[in-house]
Amino acid sequence: MNKIQGFFGTCIVLVILFALAACDMSDDSVTYEYGPGGGIVFYKNTNGFYMTGDPQEYHYLEVTADDLGTFRWWPNDAAPNVAGTLTGIGTGRKNTELILAKNPAAPAALACKNYSKNGCNDWFLPSKDELNELYKFYNVHGKGNYANLKAKWYYSSSYDHGVFVWHQDFYDGQRLNGYTYSTTTIVRAIRAY
Repeated sequence: MNKIQGFFGTCIVLVILFALAACDMSDDSVTYEYGPGGGIVFYKNTNGFYMTGDPQEYHYLEVTADDLGTFRWWPNDAAPNVAGTLTGIGTGRKNTELILAKNPAAPAALACKNYSKNGCNDWFLPSKDELNELYKFYNVHGKGNYANLKAKWYYSSSYDHGVFVWHQDFYDGQRLNGYTYSTTTIVRAIRAY
């Protein structure tokens, strides 16, 4: 009986040691893939996807390497009433255009539109679902310092109704439409290629 217990005990210890050796959980093991805009690729679709109103097929979304800052979604206290924004993958760029068409001074969207790096000036505020893909990628990589993202709320370009816009908490992934457009929240720009 002692030999059997000893054998199984040794096997369990070896399995645990093998598992630990094969799995480096530190953030140092994360290899980033950078896009042509100098951002970090967080979404890949081998089948391709389309941006609203654009016939070109895209395969990747990249995010700026750092937050652009904290901004209001809307520049004043009047309800934005931005008609036509959507929530899906491929809708953030059009949403950003719609926001700026309604008010060219909309701070969060304007910060994304004005961002430029490596000759790429087609950055936009992510839609609700694009932002969720960024959260999922961030969460898979252990939250640490991945792409300098913070475990805080981030704005999307998806307007809901009244005084509410969609945003997401990068602490636990919670998505709410309860944040008002007049609150300052962190903004990250993304682009498709």
